Amino acid sequence: MKWAIPQLRKLAKPFSFEYDYDLYNELVVKEDIKDVIKCHIKGEYYEVSYDEYLFNLNIDIELVMVCSVSLLDVNVPLNFDTQIRFSYSIDDSSDDYLITKDTINLDEAVLSEIVLNLPLKVVKEGCL
Repeated sequence: MKWAIPQLRKLAKPFSFEYDYDLYNELVVKEDIKDVIKCHIKGEYYEVSYDEYLFNLNIDIELVMVCSVSLLDVNVPLNFDTQIRFSYSIDDSSDDYLITKDTINLDEAVLSEIVLNLPLKVVKEGCL
């Protein structure tokens, strides 16, 4: 989901939104992920300052991953909250995402958050 900054400035604050996100092509290229069953994003947007924007998100996703022991498919549900900040200027110590061309690309940030929250090792029940 992409938003132009002028469009965001016109919205009521906080602005609530939710959408289903198709991440199949982005996530299945990872060797441990075989399928994306669902990905639902729910969140609120806040304008922190004229050049800083904050998104509080709940990400609910279910993946099919490969068991590290048996190599069988395992359904892996993930549900987590995250906060993503966008700004026109960032420094090296910041976790903010840079705004380019007056556009906020929430898709790239959501994908990064999902990858950061993936389990390091998946083991199907009964494999150990």
